[in-house]
Amino acid sequence: MADLYIDEGVAVATVALLRAYGHRVVHAVHFRPRATDDVQLLTAAQFGQILVTNNGDDFRLLNEAWHHWPAPWGTPRPPHHAGILVVGNKWLAHEIADRVDEFCRGHHYYQGTATNRLYVWVGGTGWEDRPPRPI
Repeated sequence: MADLYIDEGVAVATVALLRAYGHRVVHAVHFRPRATDDVQLLTAAQFGQILVTNNGDDFRLLNEAWHHWPAPWGTPRPPHHAGILVVGNKWLAHEIADRVDEFCRGHHYYQGTATNRLYVWVGGTGWEDRPPRPI
């Protein structure tokens, strides 16, 4: 199954539920407590883990920087991160686990399309890709 890194703002109880689905899960509060968002994304990327967060605004900005900065610095493409999933701020742990598991069992994960992408759960629609806005 999937390797997941759960951001500090997401309920710790989500870890046990995702593990019950068979995923390998680390929660920031046990691994990198109080680290900034950029460090959380870097850590997840270094370990090949999909980052799960409820902090959509900050991680959308970080994902855009991830994509926009390499070219001006002479790097042809950005390094890889395994993906970012943005869940609802008020979701309970079981809602988060169910939706993240759905993503991981779906075509996005198995076709590798989560790499360097940010997905947001949209009610009634499901997971939607949010590509970086153009410069």
